[in-house]
Amino acid sequence: MIIANSSLKTLDNSGASLVGCIQVKKKYGRVAKIGSLIIVSIKNLRNNTNKKFVRKGNIFLAVLVQTKKKIIRKNNVGLSFFSNSVILVNKQLKPISTRVSGLVSKELKSKKFMKIVSMSVGMV
Repeated sequence: MIIANSSLKTLDNSGASLVGCIQVKKKYGRVAKIGSLIIVSIKNLRNNTNKKFVRKGNIFLAVLVQTKKKIIRKNNVGLSFFSNSVILVNKQLKPISTRVSGLVSKELKSKKFMKIVSMSVGMV
């Protein structure tokens, strides 16, 4: 469960390493779950970053792809990750990066984020 002022990691190669949640989009309520859109601000950058698009303090849209909170699917299987992670997207909901460096969950498939699913290493 992600609320405002939460710190999150990024799973993509956009250049940001740590972001902070500013707001969860109203359509999803006050708490963000996997597949929710949130508004984030960049806190830290990676060491070898091309500062063309991503700079400290910039505000982006992001899709939540991993949470520490256990989610339970319809077949009673629980799933949780080690960290809370996001992927930065633009206003057309296309990813800014070219690679995703971790596993994403199957719930993104039903939320119409197929580009992110196809770029990821695997699906859980």
